[in-house]
Amino acid sequence: MARVDMLEHALLWSRICAAGTLFFTVNLLERRRRFLIEHVDDLRASFLAAWLAQPFEVIAIVVLPEHLHCVWRLPEGDSDNAGRWGRIRSGFCRRLQSGEYRSNVRIARREQGIWQRRFRERPLGDGVALPWCVDDCRKISRPAVTP
Repeated sequence: MARVDMLEHALLWSRICAAGTLFFTVNLLERRRRFLIEHVDDLRASFLAAWLAQPFEVIAIVVLPEHLHCVWRLPEGDSDNAGRWGRIRSGFCRRLQSGEYRSNVRIARREQGIWQRRFRERPLGDGVALPWCVDDCRKISRPAVTP
């Protein structure tokens, strides 16, 4: 993709996300870990700290052992999704202070080895997609009943 196309794409994306509702999936780097449910109070405190710094409305969230799904709405004119997730993830890492292995690249970038670098986000309108994602979070949060 040419640089001009990338800049146009970034501007379009920020306009879509500003004051928008978004669906996110954030994963732990090591999917076998259970940090999120074992340290859910630390995760909750990290969300609160991020909200105090940059307010947002959490519409739905489901926390699973190795990843979480979240639907949130940003204030009018605000599109800083990455900044909020950065605060949440770094706050969670600081609260854990785990002694996990970190590669030289992660050390140079001042990253912990807990989270995957990227997260998936999808802008939602207030139409069909929003209720579907909220309902999906509800369904995921209930354990499956097997006979």
